[in-house]
Amino acid sequence: MEDSKRKEIEKWIETWEKAESALYNVKLKELRADDYYSQNQMFLDEMLQY
Repeated sequence: MEDSKRKEIEKWIETWEKAESALYNVKLKELRADDYYSQNQMFLDEMLQY
């Protein structure tokens, strides 16, 4: 594999690993918010209908 292609793939993997961690932290923050249910009640209720 070409060195520049390998570096590109490594950068891509590194970026997605950082994104995974950041998105997980955002999800936790949203779920821990006191008003999470009231802000998302309609969406959550629709999900529970299935």
